[in-house]
Amino acid sequence: MRALTLAPLLILALTACTGQGEGEIDPDRPERACADGVDNDQDGLTDCADDDCDADAVCEGGEEAEPEVCDDGVDNDLDGQADCDDSDCADVAPCWWPETIAHVGDFDFDGGYFDCGGLGGQDVEDCSERYVTELVENEAADCADCDIAFAGTLDWKSRECKEKYGDSVGSGADTANIGFRFNSQTNWTLFSKDSTGNWKEAVTMDKEAGAFVTTDETDIVGEVDGYEFCGEQDLGTLSTTLTFTP
Repeated sequence: MRALTLAPLLILALTACTGQGEGEIDPDRPERACADGVDNDQDGLTDCADDDCDADAVCEGGEEAEPEVCDDGVDNDLDGQADCDDSDCADVAPCWWPETIAHVGDFDFDGGYFDCGGLGGQDVEDCSERYVTELVENEAADCADCDIAFAGTLDWKSRECKEKYGDSVGSGADTANIGFRFNSQTNWTLFSKDSTGNWKEAVTMDKEAGAFVTTDETDIVGEVDGYEFCGEQDLGTLSTTLTFTP
């Protein structure tokens, strides 16, 4: 029996909370935007059809709002949103430039056979490494050719190569410093720092399956434990895959 009496009470409570029925004029809430296609004050009149908009520039003399200019700080089309906050600017750079980028680094080492001539040799074991990070804008970066330079702390999920071979194969990095030039929403150019600390253009990537991916292969040269007297030798090939997801 309690369930039967709750419904009327619930309807009464909702009616008391709303205060204004649909189509009922709320004198404390005039039509607040005269070009948004919404009946803001619920009086049955929308935008320029509402007397509240008579003095609005978009309605005076039958004038239409101007198109939104996305970098002047003005709500040109009078829809209550200016510049990049306006959905009209969603496809205009830099409004679509990402604020953060999910980044993953994958490293796969294909070991070869280490041969120290007549002194012996051995197979070089394979290994892999992986890190993840979220790149955020690095305002202190000095990448003149970048639209935005990003940085992130690396969260290493595997350090197998470093554990086996140290810095000869594994990476000693704890942070990522990467710059981008956003040529379009589907084409980015990546910048990185060279050995002297200068920013250099590295590679241009096309977006595929929602992400930007670049791969590279490097021949690794180093010493093998127990055979240091043989000097540096070819150890194998390191394949690097970097993935960036806006």
